[in-house]
Amino acid sequence: MKEQRRNIYKRKDGRYEGRYIVGYEGVYGKAIYRSVYAHTYEEAVEVLEEAEERVHEEVELQRLLRRQQTQQQTTGILQRAFSHDEMLKVVRTLTLQEWMIEWLEGHKKNTIRPTSYMRYYNVIYKHIIPQIGSYNLLELTPDIIQKFVKYLCEDGKNDDTGLSPATVRSYMMILKSALELAVDQELMIKNPCRKVSLPPKRFHKPVYLEPDECKRLEYVLLHTDDNPKSVAILMALKTGMRLGELAALKWGDVDFSNRVIHVRHSLQRVKTFDPEGPKTKLVVSETKTTNSVRDIPMNNGQYEYLKGLSPDGRSRLLGKHQ
Repeated sequence: MKEQRRNIYKRKDGRYEGRYIVGYEGVYGKAIYRSVYAHTYEEAVEVLEEAEERVHEEVELQRLLRRQQTQQQTTGILQRAFSHDEMLKVVRTLTLQEWMIEWLEGHKKNTIRPTSYMRYYNVIYKHIIPQIGSYNLLELTPDIIQKFVKYLCEDGKNDDTGLSPATVRSYMMILKSALELAVDQELMIKNPCRKVSLPPKRFHKPVYLEPDECKRLEYVLLHTDDNPKSVAILMALKTGMRLGELAALKWGDVDFSNRVIHVRHSLQRVKTFDPEGPKTKLVVSETKTTNSVRDIPMNNGQYEYLKGLSPDGRSRLLGKHQ
């Protein structure tokens, strides 16, 4: 049997009274109670739940502000000294667009790589803000977010075709992370992304070159070494380095004495967001992850090849790759 509610009791006149909170005096004062009445306990529960539902949003808003004062938290959007009424207005009217910009510029920009910032920026301004940015944070529901997922799956690209499941899941991780912080800062009660269904992951079998294919490719690259692209492709083939790592590689990273290549940096082209300047710029940064910092040993063939390309090399390649 379901446990009886503590805020419903039977009066001396035989009726049942249910008490509920409609707010707090001056937001931070004592609780303000109202009562509902019914002839049976079951009726009292039904009437009470309807009454509580009508004032739920207002009560939860005031509770958020009360907890903020108790914890002395004044971060993000609410850093300014608002009056009680102004703070309530901010929480009620704060849109997803405003919060996503605050989250990106105030909380993420200085903690992530420039390439990650560019990706977040594009997702937020190209997809999230145009599709659901006008909603207030408190209006967001799992159904609204689910429709956004459907849009990404069906119309997310410029040609009105859907994005891949992996891309959709990565976009949703950005939105979910931003809303988690909103919940932590008590700007929302729950994160609606938690109850949204995402497209299943697809696993693609990687395609590798066969040994004879590698040999034929290597032969072609060695005989077209006057093309810088051939050098880069051969290095990628022999070392497994990423394109950005290869582009950032300097002669100082090649240790001929110990016959190792030090991978420490990556070169990426990032958006500048400066309307009066170039649209993109090249940025040298740390490798993609801490595990990407590594030393790659050179075999005899790699050693001789790079030695011939180096500034102090004496092979026929000298002068072609300065």
